[in-house]
Amino acid sequence: MVSLRTQVIARVALIATGLLAGACAMPQPVNPTAGGDRPRNQVDNPIDKEVYLDLIRSMLDQRQYYAALAHVQEQRRLGGGAAQLDYLEAEAQRQLGQTAEADRLYRGLLRGELSGEAYHGLGLLYARTQPKQALVYLKEAARRRPTDAEIRNDYGYALLRVSQYDAALPELATAIELAPEFETARNNLVLLMILRRDEASVSKIVTESGIPPATVERLRRQAAGLQARAAQSRR
Repeated sequence: MVSLRTQVIARVALIATGLLAGACAMPQPVNPTAGGDRPRNQVDNPIDKEVYLDLIRSMLDQRQYYAALAHVQEQRRLGGGAAQLDYLEAEAQRQLGQTAEADRLYRGLLRGELSGEAYHGLGLLYARTQPKQALVYLKEAARRRPTDAEIRNDYGYALLRVSQYDAALPELATAIELAPEFETARNNLVLLMILRRDEASVSKIVTESGIPPATVERLRRQAAGLQARAAQSRR
């Protein structure tokens, strides 16, 4: 079954194709103050700006981080929404390992309407280097965006990584109930049940969801690695 995110990206691409087709079919208006043609990429309509932002989001989903940054720069030149662009730029920089730049942009959003997303970004940014601080950020993100399945999943997984299994369970369960087709959350829940040695629940989830044996085997190896690291940290 096609995921909701995939459907959204497909719809955005369809809209964008329509916009481009319309732009090719219609003559470009002349700017009387500039004495020349309107720049081809300029987007004045608020709806068009949102479509442009969705296209940048789809680039991030497709791991086209440098392209996303280029389009963020272009949209800034045309006067797009500053907060949304700051967030999207931070997301691209985080994925590219540009920690200082991403940190600066996320922190600039902590008091605005994207505060939940910014705390989420900070949590992911420091998940491996500062796991305890990352938990603080992710907990705050979940508090501010309680119905965001990705945030609840990421918070649950972060709790799982530090062996807080009881706390991780409701976060992952919530993520799955909010987004039943969210495979990452489902796999993380299986991983959690393996770590809890709850084989009955593992079998139930695997059977009901039709998880391939190869995926289950990968999750068991991942669980063994997490257990080994936890044991080593206690020495």
